[in-house]
Amino acid sequence: MRTNPNSIFAQYIPNDKGISGIITTIEYFVNDESRGIERPFKVGLYTKSKDNVFPDQKLLNDSVVIFNPKKKKRIVVDVSKYNISFPKDGIMAVFETLCPESYGSDQYWENGQLYSRVPGIDMDLKKKGDFSADLEKLNRTTPYALVMDTTADERFTIEDVHQHAFIYTDGNNFAIVITVEQ
Repeated sequence: MRTNPNSIFAQYIPNDKGISGIITTIEYFVNDESRGIERPFKVGLYTKSKDNVFPDQKLLNDSVVIFNPKKKKRIVVDVSKYNISFPKDGIMAVFETLCPESYGSDQYWENGQLYSRVPGIDMDLKKKGDFSADLEKLNRTTPYALVMDTTADERFTIEDVHQHAFIYTDGNNFAIVITVEQ
């Protein structure tokens, strides 16, 4: 998936099996669609809001920024030192692009548009090429993917969904995996 600066790409991972334990790693499958796979991105873990589809409480309080100079497509981030318990309501694992200034002025033209060179995140699609939105289903308990603009207010309301967020249909998920040690 092509990404832009100042965006949060969140994957909701439910805890529907009642697993208890500590989150030890977050695994990201990244790509070079935006010609910046080696560039930095920020790691995030949040609880899911009980009232809507948005991230709620930040679980990873340190700023964890990952660089990928070897241009790996699979990046495993060890978060075991933070001793974060897998919440009973699940977790939102986040791939966050940084502000435009973090990527510099090195941009590229494609199909008549100017793009920033940023890392991309892979997506698992239910149907090939189907990047459909599902803005009406806001009370979700199954896995889902969400894209938000980080420059907007951190506390979204349901009314903000159409302006500041994109929610993919069920089955379309970002390639983010967590490991829980029981």
